[in-house]
Amino acid sequence: MYSDKDREIQRKMMESKMQRIDIDVDRARIAAATGRVAEVDRIVRNVRGQLQDKAIAREYFAKISEAIKAISLDANMKLVDTSLEQAREFALQRLEGKKQEAVKIAKEHMLKAMELGAAQTFKDLVLKKIDLISMTGGHRQEGPSKAKPAEAMPKIANVAKGEKRNYTRFSEPKLQVKLADKVFTTIDWSIGGLLIANYDGDLDQGGETQANFCLVGGDRNYTATIRVVRLDSRHKTLAVRFTRSTMDALEFFRNLMKQHAQRAV
Repeated sequence: MYSDKDREIQRKMMESKMQRIDIDVDRARIAAATGRVAEVDRIVRNVRGQLQDKAIAREYFAKISEAIKAISLDANMKLVDTSLEQAREFALQRLEGKKQEAVKIAKEHMLKAMELGAAQTFKDLVLKKIDLISMTGGHRQEGPSKAKPAEAMPKIANVAKGEKRNYTRFSEPKLQVKLADKVFTTIDWSIGGLLIANYDGDLDQGGETQANFCLVGGDRNYTATIRVVRLDSRHKTLAVRFTRSTMDALEFFRNLMKQHAQRAV
């Protein structure tokens, strides 16, 4: 038989153990917030080991088990988001190998998240983002020329024939672009950037700012961060590349390109 003193010692030992577990769970939450999955996995394994103590109350066991599962899910979902953002940045820099590696990591942790209970809508959104990232890139040739005028209809990229632009440019429909307090109209656009007509703003080569744009006459605006790649003061044109876009903006361009493709059939 245990004496009252023994039971008090055991109670304090269990309280101390539960406090250590609570601290580990908090550490795991912090790691999950930044997508440090390996660290989360290490902490979760340690916590699960501590939970094997038969003296732990069932209610506490259930609460912590549910918490660490949710934390693992959050960590994997966060890493998916981070990897996709990295993949998009690599795509904009035309670093294909790094982009593919980042997408691979995103897919791996998407599957782990699904095993941990992520909703199907999460998987659908991730796959949609990956699809959009595959269409994201830089603006290699900023302005139309006699040799390569802006295209009103899409073409399939033909690498074998030396097509150097990442994305086909389109002259229609025209887009209305707001930079600072001024509004301009596009000469052409692609999913990678814009060529703006009659520019008389204050941006310089290499400058970055936020742009709001929509169809001319449209009422829905989209937002992206742009970087100036060419400023032609003589012809008053401004060529910009997207450095960061919302998913809505990418979907907007994708839908425009689909409409062009449908008309071309």
